[in-house]
Amino acid sequence: MNAAAGRASSARRLLSRPAWQDMLGLFLFALCVRLLVIALTRFDGLYGQDAFAYLDYTQQILKLHLVGPFYWPLGYPILAAIVSLPVGNADLGAQAASILFGSALSVLVYALITEVLAAENMGQERPEGARVFALLGGLIIAMSGQVIESSIVIMSDIPGLFWATLSAYALIRTRNSNQWFPLPLSAASLAFAIITRWVYAGLILPYGIYFLVQHRALIRSARVACAIALFLVIVLWQVTFSQSTAAPVLQQSWLVEWNPLNAGRTVFDNPDGHFEYPSPPLIFDAGPFFQPFYLFPLLALLIFPGAWKLRRSRELVLLGGWILTDYIYLIGIPYENFRFGLAFFPPIVIVLAIGCAALPRPLLRPAVPLVLLSILASLPFVYNGLGSLLQLKSDELAAAQYLQRSLPSGAPVVTFSLTLTLQHYTGFHAIELADQSPSTLRALACSSRQRIFVFVQVDNIEKQWAGKDLQLNFDWLRDPRPCSILYGCSPNGRKCTYSPCAGRNMAEPIRCTGQPSTLSMGVSILV
Repeated sequence: MNAAAGRASSARRLLSRPAWQDMLGLFLFALCVRLLVIALTRFDGLYGQDAFAYLDYTQQILKLHLVGPFYWPLGYPILAAIVSLPVGNADLGAQAASILFGSALSVLVYALITEVLAAENMGQERPEGARVFALLGGLIIAMSGQVIESSIVIMSDIPGLFWATLSAYALIRTRNSNQWFPLPLSAASLAFAIITRWVYAGLILPYGIYFLVQHRALIRSARVACAIALFLVIVLWQVTFSQSTAAPVLQQSWLVEWNPLNAGRTVFDNPDGHFEYPSPPLIFDAGPFFQPFYLFPLLALLIFPGAWKLRRSRELVLLGGWILTDYIYLIGIPYENFRFGLAFFPPIVIVLAIGCAALPRPLLRPAVPLVLLSILASLPFVYNGLGSLLQLKSDELAAAQYLQRSLPSGAPVVTFSLTLTLQHYTGFHAIELADQSPSTLRALACSSRQRIFVFVQVDNIEKQWAGKDLQLNFDWLRDPRPCSILYGCSPNGRKCTYSPCAGRNMAEPIRCTGQPSTLSMGVSILV
């Protein structure tokens, strides 16, 4: 079978009944895995600060009243708001959006593997064999710990990755010149990926190069004009909106402070504080290749035959460019976050699946069960990784419950990193310490007819925020005497992040100059 016939038949294979059965089965399997995790843990998708901020964006969009502050693009909150409409609840709708798109990601990877195999004329003699490799790739995505975690949280990671993957799929499908819609779909999907997570703006380069190499004859066509118009309308709207928000995209620290020399550093100072990491970004950000929470290390060996098989393929420009662009960007930013590598995980899995299909026949038979065993072997790492997320959530809820037991209902609580948790789950008047200054804190303490309570992680402030405004704010609360202090410990005697339990040392309240002594209030610091 020649190349043209192979490419023309790829769409028929994908639309064949067995392929649709595979894709439906993958989606339902991935969906059941995510729903099972949520059912067993009762995790509501909210943790840290970012998830609550995205939920707040979603609620503002549903109310058609955008008051901010907005620190990230609006692609995910808009999607979450759309899903929330039939659900009737922003919390459930936002998490449902992540779950559905995370489950659908395995289907997209299946489809992309099928397209790449067709482009390379692999599996033409035994189409059912090609389906096996595509299924393996989809299963790896469905069972990857980081993909599962990002699929159950109210965050933009998975929706952004879905749009980027859909764009790549539609771009490869554009090779069939009889179809008009794939190219505009690819452009719109890439635009949606960018307005969901800014990191995908880098994909303009590899996707654009692939199009110029593969589809040069279409440059002057109407479909290209339509694709460019769609892309610009979507992206420029978001960029324009972003420039008027609290975090203009063109002034983002990860953009203006990007430096290739950061790849070898382990100590960083950025707007999020001071960080000391055990390994440099050059190694840390390569985690999707070998970290079991992403991919069992044994499977990474299949990437080499896959890359070799694609060495003369134009698809390598797309897939390899995707990996390199995001990886090079991540190693240059002054920050490390394990989930960021998710941005280039699908092309790794696709190349891995191609490598499995490219193995010599004697190695091909044991390769499939070996991949399945590797997926099973990664389950303990998936369990531990998800456990870390759930422990973080548990600590936050324990802190909120402790404060509810210890403080008057509705009391003002100045805190850091726990502010949105308290606002969501309690009736306290939670105040973000990072948004304050000594002058605003004094005004707060002096104007309130209630005692102001402060609940923070002192070790974190003194280490990560040394010399920065956040520490200066806390020092103002702590150092000027007299004030009252609550020291804390955990029930089992260990010092922990959020479990004060005993030890109160009361003193005179802070005096408010120029006000009657009857209005003098105090500040209690809970450490």
